[in-house]
Amino acid sequence: MKKIIFTLTIILAAGSAHAQRLNMGLQAGHATQRREAISKMTPEQRRETLKKVRESLLLEDLKIPEGREEEFQNIYRDYQAAQKKITETFKNDFDPEKLSDEEAQEKLETSFEAAQKLLDNRQEYARKMGQVVKPQEILKMFRSEGMIREKIIDRKMNAEYRNGVESQDKPVRRLEP
Repeated sequence: MKKIIFTLTIILAAGSAHAQRLNMGLQAGHATQRREAISKMTPEQRRETLKKVRESLLLEDLKIPEGREEEFQNIYRDYQAAQKKITETFKNDFDPEKLSDEEAQEKLETSFEAAQKLLDNRQEYARKMGQVVKPQEILKMFRSEGMIREKIIDRKMNAEYRNGVESQDKPVRRLEP
């Protein structure tokens, strides 16, 4: 029995050490090491890692009252899931030039509805978060989210520009170097 417990402890410690090395490689490693570690991940692992990194960056920046971190994290995760669900209702995978006037108007109305739902959701969760942190912290969180989103979009567009990636449906907007 002691051998089994000892073996399980070693396996868990080794797994934890591997996860920490991977995390350290992503956070503190050289850019090439980060790229290499990320390239070895599946798309799902990349999404999860990005979510965790984003969440940890936000939590580090916010002043969350001691003992309420987990409560805030749960609210934040629910908020993120709700936002994602709403954004998935509006697919932006079409070429506006190929739409009829009626189709374009319908897409426009759908985009307004999705934007309003995102705003309503943001207000609802700001109230929930306000029960845990001060309004200033919520403002900082929203600002950080916006900056992260912009950085991701910039990197994606720059990568597409460097790789010359173009979709048949959507031409890549070229950025001047």
